[in-house]
Amino acid sequence: MVDFAYGSLAHWRSVGGTVRQQRGEWLVSRVHAVLGKGGPALKRAQFCYQLLEDNKSEMDDVDTAFAYEAVARAYAVSGDKKESLKFLEMAKKAGEEIKNDKD
Repeated sequence: MVDFAYGSLAHWRSVGGTVRQQRGEWLVSRVHAVLGKGGPALKRAQFCYQLLEDNKSEMDDVDTAFAYEAVARAYAVSGDKKESLKFLEMAKKAGEEIKNDKD
């Protein structure tokens, strides 16, 4: 699962642009979180979040919500409840602001 997530990220880095790279970082973070690996999950979530912050004009509403969710989940797996809850609230708020019903 980890290999496939990193393979997907490598693919999107080379052909997908910033939005796809940000989503690839989300995927890698999610896989690490599901496996209980807080350190790598947080590192990739922070990359995801930084790509969002540096390129907001290129991102969809859903990318904001998912970046916050990745950070919240990674902090939770890492045992930092305070930061996890902070980003969880940000993710919920961003989720409520998603305009496209399909997202």
